[in-house]
Amino acid sequence: MVLAVPSLINRAHILDLTEDRSLLRALAAAGTRPLLVDWGAPGDLERGFSLTDYIAGRLEQALDRVLAEVGGPVVLLGYCMGGLLTVALALRRWRDLSGLVCLATPWDFHAERPSQAKLLGASLGLIEPLLRNMGELPVDAIHGALCRPRPAAGGPQVRRLRRARSGLAARPAVRRRRGLAERRRALWRHR
Repeated sequence: MVLAVPSLINRAHILDLTEDRSLLRALAAAGTRPLLVDWGAPGDLERGFSLTDYIAGRLEQALDRVLAEVGGPVVLLGYCMGGLLTVALALRRWRDLSGLVCLATPWDFHAERPSQAKLLGASLGLIEPLLRNMGELPVDAIHGALCRPRPAAGGPQVRRLRRARSGLAARPAVRRRRGLAERRRALWRHR
């Protein structure tokens, strides 16, 4: 049994995009029963949550339900920020686990670019009015901040932009990725 924990930012369907692009279906096909935590959209209660509320509250409750069903240790699988949450849960409940898998889990946000981390911290003042008015930061805004092009670094985002401008974006693989992105947006709109 695997308890899969997605990020609080990406919704649960990120691990189960389509029939042919699904980590959960691949696990099931390999004989492992996956269970997925679906955080849903934050409501009034979650607006006041701390990480402790998610880890010692929601995740421990989910783990307790799974343990009651299987009667023995389970594997935790965390994706992205969900990996950080599962590491914290594993530290609290290691006796209840038979393994921990972290996929695309960030480790040190400041190691490569300490000046960028300071700039991000300084920009929080610009975001606070939006948070006060909306009550939450929209997922698209978070993704935009995390995936913004960094021209000075010449990173992969900039290379993708350059390829797109040069006409290489018409390749079939790029069209397939765009199709996946469209399906994800459609799923998000209907939730």
